[in-house]
Amino acid sequence: MKNLLLAAAMLLFTTLAFSQEHPCPDIQSHSFVNTTQNPPTCTAYVIVFATGDIQSPKSMGIRVYNGNATTGTLISDTCFIVPKKSPSTSYQTSHFDYPCNATTITYVITRYTASNGSCQGGTCGITITAGGGPLPIKLSSFFAKRNGNDVVLNWKTES
Repeated sequence: MKNLLLAAAMLLFTTLAFSQEHPCPDIQSHSFVNTTQNPPTCTAYVIVFATGDIQSPKSMGIRVYNGNATTGTLISDTCFIVPKKSPSTSYQTSHFDYPCNATTITYVITRYTASNGSCQGGTCGITITAGGGPLPIKLSSFFAKRNGNDVVLNWKTES
């Protein structure tokens, strides 16, 4: 009898746990997009695809830093409202300028429990920190050579 009650309780718990909607927006993908290279200033934006498989709207913030997130300079700070039960949607920061000679651009995606788009209060889910992808470089040489079924690439950069 105890085993039957335990099994019934486990089944009920599992059903309740998996029938709950997610408490945070689901981040599906994110990317740093470089749009203009006009030294000494370059322009870019960050785009995040997220779904709102949630019971109420939540906030999502995207902060971009020249350097790392703890010691770098904040160059963009955007907050979005992710509606409840929303399909995959793109959330894009405004275009921002950064020095073309920057060695590291970092962006941080944080999901908040606030539903008013303030990006304040408690956080939910994990915070995503990512490098901004490849920054502009100057190539001094680039060669491609066939080697059987493979192609060998060699290059040198100036900066």
